[in-house]
Amino acid sequence: MIKAFRTLQGIHTVLNAGARLLEETTGVSTCVSNCGKCCEENTVQCMGIEALNMVSALGTVGQAVDLAEGWLLEDHGLRLYTGIPRGVIFQELLQEWKAVTKSRCPFMKANKECQIYKERPLTCRTYGIYRDTFGIDCPRPPGKGETLTQHAIVPAGPDLKRFIHDFKQSCAAKNPGWVKRGFAPTLLFRAAKPDKFKEYIDNNRIASAKLIGMEMDIDLLWQNQLDALRQGVNPMEVIQREMVGGPVK
Repeated sequence: MIKAFRTLQGIHTVLNAGARLLEETTGVSTCVSNCGKCCEENTVQCMGIEALNMVSALGTVGQAVDLAEGWLLEDHGLRLYTGIPRGVIFQELLQEWKAVTKSRCPFMKANKECQIYKERPLTCRTYGIYRDTFGIDCPRPPGKGETLTQHAIVPAGPDLKRFIHDFKQSCAAKNPGWVKRGFAPTLLFRAAKPDKFKEYIDNNRIASAKLIGMEMDIDLLWQNQLDALRQGVNPMEVIQREMVGGPVK
């Protein structure tokens, strides 16, 4: 697990370098201080290994764990409390899951700062850097070569994509649960308080929509994958072409 943490930190370092490159190129900060616009209706997901890394860095007690617990126990207007979903996810549960994805991120504090910023998930780290702010009225002012409707992004090269792909493959070989994705507060609290987490589930205290885990081969971290989705193309086709060095239309 220590090796996986070190590799993940290496990925963080590369992504942080991409953010610095974008800021140097455009001449503006990639984020507006005390904004939180992209967190207001967005509870992000992460991999199990990312949640374990968060707990390793932040500890099993503290504000991040408390915020995750509060989010899990908040009803958010959900009705289905039937334990961990098994097998086929039926439509009503899927609709509740979609509603949860649009809930306010519990790690965004009242002053709009992120409680877990240094250990935030890869999805957060790539947003606005390697992928545009599509769907969000981002208040970041345009920099050099940008317009009010089009922000620059850093093209994710094949080496970076291979780095993350190989990391996920290595984690999957060690423990499949490390690459299963779920809501970040759910996985963080489970990693920090496994016994209490199980107690809450046994007593139907957590909405089933918040317990859905997904086996995914891609994180939709990159701009061309998102563009493929918008065009009705399976993003897996884009990834497969990129991994073998083929053309991406």
